[in-house]
Amino acid sequence: MLPENQDDAIDEVAVEPMADADMSDTEKSGAEEQQPREPKRRAQKRRGSRKRQARQQRSPLDEVLARFAGCERCSYFLGSYMSTQGREALETAVAESDDEWLQLTWIQTMPTLVEKSFGLTIDQGDFYVEGSCPVCQRVFVYTTETDEEMADFQISL
Repeated sequence: MLPENQDDAIDEVAVEPMADADMSDTEKSGAEEQQPREPKRRAQKRRGSRKRQARQQRSPLDEVLARFAGCERCSYFLGSYMSTQGREALETAVAESDDEWLQLTWIQTMPTLVEKSFGLTIDQGDFYVEGSCPVCQRVFVYTTETDEEMADFQISL
């Protein structure tokens, strides 16, 4: 079509609204009776069923576990230690620790735990080993046993 003919074509094709004659009586009565719908209520967002405990209500062990949870390697180490020694042993270590260091009792699997967690090998002949987590830079120290004291492993909090 040419541009000058387009105006004529638009006038010829008109859209007619739906006439009431085309609607049946039931449709007419239903259309007249319909009220505007109320807007749907939105469902409230689900909130976790587990509520966070206040810091005052947490046990000291829970505080330490929360500190180690930020690093996958440190949490793996502490979780493995707790699974081999038991929760009670870790609670005792936490109760005896100061604010800077967690002193863990030495177990025979400790060199394997340190190697798998942090990638550092502790040999039997080592007297002193100091290392850090490659992810979070948390420092740990191993000192070997002497006549006066047993082997010691400390990890910073």
